[in-house]
Order: sequence, then structure tokens, then C-alpha cells
Amino acid sequence: MNDILQDEILTRFIFSSKHFARGNQTVKFRAFMPPQVSKDPPTYSDSLSVYRISTIPDGEVWEIGRVHVETESRFIKARADISAGDVYKNKLKVIPDMQPHERHVNITPFPADRLACQRIATKLARASKLVVLPEKI
Repeated sequence: MNDILQDEILTRFIFSSKHFARGNQTVKFRAFMPPQVSKDPPTYSDSLSVYRISTIPDGEVWEIGRVHVETESRFIKARADISAGDVYKNKLKVIPDMQPHERHVNITPFPADRLACQRIATKLARASKLVVLPEKI
């Protein structure tokens, strides 16, 4: 499970309704922004946490998010599914991490600069597919 092939699907769990548009089924760039590590100047982490989901049922994907990603104050609202190939097209790598779950991987290296990060995040968001959390999960 170490080599991530081009056609493998990855998912980014989304916690804010500001990071997607339900009406036109789009993911916004903020969903793919890595965590900010400093405010002045604003710099960002070089990696973004995602999960490999190609060979598992949809319910299991949501369960991984619920158990390993959600917190008492952050609840998943949706997810953005993207192929590893679309990640590779942006000169990024997908590196297995195995923590907190065996399907966890990181997309890296993101630039530290906000605008450069935003450009990459925008391309990833456009290539991704929005999946809104079903009401009965």
C-alpha cells in the first residue's frame, strides 16, 4: 500500500461550509490550503493531510473521518475527492504517513508563501469532486 498510483482516489475532509458550494457542487480552494504555521508573515505547512479511499465503501470513508479526523469542536460537513494523478500534475507528491490511520497520506511539498499555496490549492479544488456528508451517516 506504499506506491500511490495515478488513478488512486484521495479525499480531503472538509469542516467548514465556506470551503464548498453545495448549489453548484464545487470545492473552494480553502479546502486544499495546508495549515497556517505563522501569522506574521503568513506562512503555511508544506503538507496537507488526506486519505486514500479507492478500494473501500463510502460508509467506511466517512467512518475514517469520524473516528480519526473529527474532534469535539470540528465536524465533517463534506469531502473533496481527487485523483493522485491530479496531485502529481501540480508537481506535488503523495507520501504515506500511516498515522493516525493506515490510509493516511500527505500531499507535499506546498510552498510556504500564501499566494503560491493558494494557486496550487485552487488547481486541486477545481480538479476535485465534492461529496457532501449524507444526512443518515
